[in-house]
Amino acid sequence: IDNYAIIREESPQAAPTPPVYDNNDSYLILVNGIPQGPFNKATLCQMLQNGTLSTSDLAWAQGMSVWQPLSRLLSPADTSGGLPKLHNFSIGRFFSEVFKHHSKDELHDLLIAGTRQGTPALSSVSTVFPAPWVFARIFLFCLIVSFGFYWALRTFNNANLVPGYIFIGNFGIPFCVFLLFYELNVRRDVSLYDGIKAVIGGGILSLAVSLFFFSTTGANLPLWAGPIEETGKLLAVILIASKLRNGRILTGMLLGAAVGAGFAAFESAGYVYRGIIDQLALLNYAELVHEINPAAAQQAVQTANAHDPESTMLSRALLSPGMHIVWTAIAAGAYWMIMNARIQEGKRSKDSTSFDFCILIDKRFLLIAIIPIVLHMLWNSIGVFLGLPVFITLGLVGWFFALRM
Repeated sequence: IDNYAIIREESPQAAPTPPVYDNNDSYLILVNGIPQGPFNKATLCQMLQNGTLSTSDLAWAQGMSVWQPLSRLLSPADTSGGLPKLHNFSIGRFFSEVFKHHSKDELHDLLIAGTRQGTPALSSVSTVFPAPWVFARIFLFCLIVSFGFYWALRTFNNANLVPGYIFIGNFGIPFCVFLLFYELNVRRDVSLYDGIKAVIGGGILSLAVSLFFFSTTGANLPLWAGPIEETGKLLAVILIASKLRNGRILTGMLLGAAVGAGFAAFESAGYVYRGIIDQLALLNYAELVHEINPAAAQQAVQTANAHDPESTMLSRALLSPGMHIVWTAIAAGAYWMIMNARIQEGKRSKDSTSFDFCILIDKRFLLIAIIPIVLHMLWNSIGVFLGLPVFITLGLVGWFFALRM
């Protein structure tokens, strides 16, 4: 009777506090204002998976001072094979803020995160799926700058403009997708400084680790880029995370997206640079043999035109949101997800920021981490032969898993 009186007096809207878990692992669920149960955690997971409950439903257990949403009582690793279902998501609402007017103060407030003033209390974090918009503003700016470089190159034919064109062409879209993940991190516990540091430092480190794996294994087939590069990028995320190894899934996904964005941009810039060198070599060869062998010269010119570095830059930029960025976000999100599960299981201190090797061999982590590896391998095999439809499909599949996380 006393417990029931406490339940009746507690307001579901009360500011939540960290729950004190009960040894019996038994919970009451508030359905239409009436407590039902008790249910154990396994039953709750099953009810979530079949749609009987949602993660926003309130639960209570002996020792808890207030009702808590299920999302705060259960790790996502406990549900649906490690990934929760995608609830209350709408494409229309997701992009609803993009075309609205926003003041500079709103922009500045959004970019101030990871500080004492910029990180909200957990009780004030909205559980509604966010509607990002800053990334679209930056994308428009990068688009204008890119067209400016394109116009200047065509008008003045000055080679000094090429590096700037390559920079904005290869970094513009990946950086905007990083900002999208920055906005999706509703916990706001990662500063923009840490994010940009992960883009640049993590991007370079992930390239170095991946190249080390390529050189030591001797793998040279495009298919092997999947396991090698995804492993290299994930290790780079874990290494640069430092004190941000906190078990918060959105933190891991943001850092993963940052490292993936840096990797994608630097790799694309390398492809473009190599394309320029190859094209110049072919054109020089054509000029040298033009008098001796006109047919060979014509073939060299055709080959040079077919390997247009500008087309390479454009295609990789447009496809980058469905490639390395989302793949690394999934893998890093999985690592942070199992980190959170191990904290709840008492196998890791909530204050620990150490590297946890046990996560890498945890079956729950491997079941999710294999997703970006498979997507990468399919991209480099089937996608190369079948082209754009496969690339778009694989990109959408990657985002489906990322949004579920």
